[in-house]
Amino acid sequence: MVLRLAGRAYKVRKGWKSKMGKMGKIFLIGLMATMLAACGGASGEEIARAQTMYADLVEQHNEVVEAYAGVEDDSLGKELEEMGGKIESMGQQDIQGMDEGQLDALVEQMNGYAKEYEKMMASLEEIKEQEGQPEIYAVPVSLKNSTCVDMHEVYLYEASSTDKGENLVKDMGHLDGLGTLNILNVFVTKGKELWHLEAMDDEGNVIEAADFEFKEDYKDGITVNMEYSFDSMEGWIKLE
Repeated sequence: MVLRLAGRAYKVRKGWKSKMGKMGKIFLIGLMATMLAACGGASGEEIARAQTMYADLVEQHNEVVEAYAGVEDDSLGKELEEMGGKIESMGQQDIQGMDEGQLDALVEQMNGYAKEYEKMMASLEEIKEQEGQPEIYAVPVSLKNSTCVDMHEVYLYEASSTDKGENLVKDMGHLDGLGTLNILNVFVTKGKELWHLEAMDDEGNVIEAADFEFKEDYKDGITVNMEYSFDSMEGWIKLE
C-alpha cells in the first residue's frame, strides 16, 4: 500500500492478518519513506504536516496492535482490521494536486482516526487489567540466511504450539540463499520463551529446524543466523 502524501510515498508492509497482534504470534507493520517530486496547490508546510500526521497514525496503529497482543480478549479484532482498511484506503490518495480545503479535510479525517485509536487503547488497558495477563515483551528479529539455499517456507512460532502460523516468506516468494528477513517484533510471553524455527527449500526439504529461547535480554534485537554444511548435509543456527 502506497500513500502519496505530498511527494512522499509511504509503504506499509502488512503480514499475518489472521494472527494480527495475538499472544505468541508475529505482527509486522513497517513504514518506509521514499522521496518523490512534489507539486500541486497546497503549501510545503501543509504538505509536511500531512506527511507527519500519517506517519504518526501508522505508529499509533502499531502501538494499539501491540497492546492487543497482550490480551486474550479478541473483541477488537474486527475493528482493528477495519481501521487498517481505512488507513489503506487513505494511503491510495495522492495529494499532489489537492488544494488547501481538500488537504484540511484529509487532516481532519486523520485526526478522527487518531481519536478512535486512543479509545481503543483505553479499552485495551482496561481489558488487560481485568485479565491479569502474564508479561509479554517484544523482540525485534532478523532472520539471516547464510545457507546459500533459497528458503521457500519459513516458520517461527512458540515451540509448545501446534500452529506454525503463516509462511513468513509467502508474500516475497522466497528468502534468497544469502538474504535477510527483518521482522519488526516477535511477541514473547514470559514462561514461553522457547520458540521453533523451521525453513524449507523449494522441494519441501527441511534445511533448518531448531529450538531456541527468546530471552528478555534480547529486547534490543537479535539476529538468527541460519547456516548449512553441504558436507554433512546439516543445518544449524547462531544467535547474534
